[in-house]
Amino acid sequence: MVERRCCLYARHGFLLLVPLFFFSLFHNESVAAANVPPSLQLDKRQADTMANLLSIVGNSWKNTSNPCNWRGVGCLPSGSGSLVVRNLTLLGQGIPNPSVFASICHLETLQVLDLSKNSIPSLPNQSVPSPCAMSAELKRLNLSSNRLSGPLPNFSVFTKLEILDLSFNKFSGSVSTVLNSLPKLGSLNLSSYNLEGNVTLPPSTPLTLKELVLSGNGFTGQIPKELFFGQIPANLTTLKNLSRFAANQNNFTGPIPNGITKNVRMLDLSYNKLNGIIPSELLSPSRLETVDLTGNQLEGNITGNISPSLYRLRLSNNRISGVIPESIGDALALAYLDLDTNKLAGNIPLQLGNCKNLVFLNLANNALEVGMAIPPAGVGARGFYTRRARARVVVWPRGSHPRPHPRNLGAGLGVTLHPRVARGTPE
Repeated sequence: MVERRCCLYARHGFLLLVPLFFFSLFHNESVAAANVPPSLQLDKRQADTMANLLSIVGNSWKNTSNPCNWRGVGCLPSGSGSLVVRNLTLLGQGIPNPSVFASICHLETLQVLDLSKNSIPSLPNQSVPSPCAMSAELKRLNLSSNRLSGPLPNFSVFTKLEILDLSFNKFSGSVSTVLNSLPKLGSLNLSSYNLEGNVTLPPSTPLTLKELVLSGNGFTGQIPKELFFGQIPANLTTLKNLSRFAANQNNFTGPIPNGITKNVRMLDLSYNKLNGIIPSELLSPSRLETVDLTGNQLEGNITGNISPSLYRLRLSNNRISGVIPESIGDALALAYLDLDTNKLAGNIPLQLGNCKNLVFLNLANNALEVGMAIPPAGVGARGFYTRRARARVVVWPRGSHPRPHPRNLGAGLGVTLHPRVARGTPE
């Protein structure tokens, strides 16, 4: 089980989006003082704080006498004619000292702090230092990929916090510990965290929440319906701003909640133990972008409309039966379709040719017939070539009849069919 989870982060692009997405959130603001007049100096108190921080990080961090020019430091002018620190990135510095957080706490003007990919074992006294001056302005905090352990700290002093990444640590506790105390939180990443038990949402869950990533934990029970639809506490309305929900690689059971994609545009529930049928409206919302339900126990047919904005759909390794619906042709943005290892039968629908952006198609281990279901004109193809030894059909957008080789699949459209159930050969 552990080996499979490790491999997934290297193999599947959607999972790779998790760290990349949160990296972009912490690095889309300037972290340099390029436009600041050289005559301005850092505020005296903050200069003392940075000098103390230098003793923890190491002299290699210092490249000039002005801390605002050190790597990962961003300063802006204050109203008093000096500079103050706004952004601080100490990513991958190998810092093992838990006192680093207490030192940074003195930077009362700090808005963005990134301490990811270090070796910090704990926060001072297993909690956020009190008092902590930086709590007044801090909006983005990244403590991912450290060695933090113990109970989840209470971050309630950071009342302006919008983005919190605690992934790849060893904290214990409940998701509600965080959601209960941060009224402006928009993004929360608790992936690969060793959390277990049920996911419960407190009545005070912030309605500003847009991204919730719970991947790679040991959560059990059903996915909380109050996230998306149905009866919810009177003081908690549907989280209409939640656009991305990733809870892959857990132990969630039960059916997929109705209405789960009503507002969510990126959904990843892969590698759980979900069962039942796929809700008929799951793929139809007009702004839906990605759905990954790989590696569950889902049954029934693929029904309902399919959104024209959907560009990634993974339903492999389930028990889905019936035919590939003709409505797949409505997914005009579709670039990635993986239906491998199900119980699908019948012809591949002609309407698949409407998906002009398709670059990956995996239909292996089903009972599908090739026939003329994908015509030479489909998906911009000009030539067909059949490699019967592996029952692999490669549709090439340019040229004709190149030698089929696995390395070439990235340049065309790979259609993989199981050798024992693929019948017919495209002409």
